[in-house]
Parts: sequence; structure tokens; C-alpha cells
Amino acid sequence: MIKLIHMNFYLEQLQRFDESIKSANDIAIFTHISPDGDALGSSLAIFKVIQEYYKKNVTIFISDKIPKVYEFLPCLDCYKRTDDPHYENKIFDLAIATDVATCERMGKGFVLYKKSKVKINIDHHKSNNNYGDINIVNPHASSASEVVLDILNDLKIELTKEIATFIYVGILTDTGGFRYDNTSQKVLEKAAKLLNYGVSHSELCQKCFMTKEKKALLLTANAILNAKFLLSDKIAYTPITLNDMKKYNAKNEHTDRIVETLRQIETCEVALLFKENLNQTTKVSLRSKTFDVSNFAAKFGGGGHKFAAGLTIQKPLNIAMDLVLGELSKAMKND
Repeated sequence: MIKLIHMNFYLEQLQRFDESIKSANDIAIFTHISPDGDALGSSLAIFKVIQEYYKKNVTIFISDKIPKVYEFLPCLDCYKRTDDPHYENKIFDLAIATDVATCERMGKGFVLYKKSKVKINIDHHKSNNNYGDINIVNPHASSASEVVLDILNDLKIELTKEIATFIYVGILTDTGGFRYDNTSQKVLEKAAKLLNYGVSHSELCQKCFMTKEKKALLLTANAILNAKFLLSDKIAYTPITLNDMKKYNAKNEHTDRIVETLRQIETCEVALLFKENLNQTTKVSLRSKTFDVSNFAAKFGGGGHKFAAGLTIQKPLNIAMDLVLGELSKAMKND
């Protein structure tokens, strides 16, 4: 019965999704700050579908610079900045958010999203609170890109090689190259079907995972050397200071996957990366093997997935580290 209720709700939301696009004149698409492969893949896929299938006027927005690792993707020049004064007073008929767990994660784009007449929310984070007028949120999906793929399949919209590539990049990166626990049989089957559209798995793996800037590699090496351990090495953590970033001329995107490297340590149950910000705040990335870091992150206003989550502490680096590590040690001892 529960599955039937969920399916009926999904079909209702799917119909409203389709009808809303057909009835809108001006459409906007948003994704989260510090965009990753899934944010870019899901938003670009929806953008091209609305442009090519629905033949509608659509604008796609971004709040931050696109990480260099994803510069190979087509259509990146289509993105508009959320702080572009040209759109300051614009009210869109329809706004679509992809891969955005909470409104705050939309950054400056949330102002435009909130003003829009109808709002759609497409996501896969279990912490998503269904903030849209139309919500297609599947916490069991590997990625927002997989949710987008399901939408297109259920609406019988034929994919192009370009759209299939966008979706594949989203699924590939959010599953860690099909290594994380969100890699189900269904995900692998869907990914295999995407290859039929001419998507090159080996080429995308090379570009997404096996190519790094020198500065990123040196920053990673420095972070690993500075790693510390707690609870008989069950907790592994490392700080990245503003001085570290300056020393290696690094950007925020260069901190990606450092925490995953820490998690590889045999004894490690939870890995944390603490990044010092300019405004006396600290960004914390958490990865685990068995411990639910999403529930833990929620205590600090963060969120994410069971084994991959993040949060921001409104405190300087050292204070934030003491606070988070103290609470995590208690939680793991009681787990």
C-alpha cells in the first residue's frame, strides 16, 4: 500500500512537472553552490530537454565558478550568474532546482527561485524537506541525475548523446565511479543503457577522476601529512587553512576528494576535512564507512547522505574542530 501511495504521488508530481513546463513562457534552472558533477549534469540535462524537447525559453544559473575538472562539458557558456543585475528584478513563470538539498544551498539563486511563480524541486538527498510547489525527490536514487533520467524515461522523452553524457557524469561522480554504497543494480543497468547513446565510460572516468592539477595534488599531499587521529584511529581528520590555500595557490575545488582519501585508511570509520573560510567560519566535509554522518551533520544544520555529508560551523577553524570532534567522539562511543 505504501509503495502504491508513493507511486501515485510521484505520477501526480510528474504530470504537474510536464504541465508546468508546457504552460510556462520563461523558465529558470538553479543548482547548488560549489557545483559538483551531479549538480552540473542534472541541471544541464534539464536545460537541454526544456530547450530542445519543449522548445521553451530557459535560463540556467550558477552561483560559483565551474570547477576546472568539468570544463570539458559542453554548454557551460550557457550558464548565467545568479548575481547578474540583468536578472535582479526578473520573475520567472517557472523555476527548477536540481540537486539542492536545502534552499540555503542555492546561494544567491534562491532569491530568484523564491520569486518565481511556480517552483520545482528535483533531488535525491534524504534531508530535502520538499521546499518546492512540485517535488520529485527520491532519497533512494544515487544522484539527482538519476532522478532526472527517471523523469525523462517516464515522460518518454528520447535522449540525445549530449543529454545522456550530462546524466552519466552526474551518476558517475556521485557514485564515486560506481564504488559507493549508492551503486545499486538498477543504477548500473541505467548507466549501461546510457552507453547506447554513445557515452564513453573510459573517457569520462579519465576526465572526472584521473586528471588533477599539480596544485590540487600538492594540497592533497599536505592535507594527508597533517592528518590526525582519534578513538584508536577510527576518526581521521585534517585541517586546511587559508595559508595552505595561499601556499599552493589553490581554489575551493582543489579540496575535493581529500576526505575520501582519508576514509581509505584501514582503521578509519569517519573521515573529516575542516576548511578554514575567510569569514571566520569553517566548512566540514564528512565521509564514513558505517556511521550515519548525515544525522550527525543535521545537529549542526548540515546534511547530505548516510555516508557522505557536510556542514558549516559559524566559528573559527580551531574552535570548530574542537566542537565537532568532541561531539563526534561522544556519538561514536554511544553508537
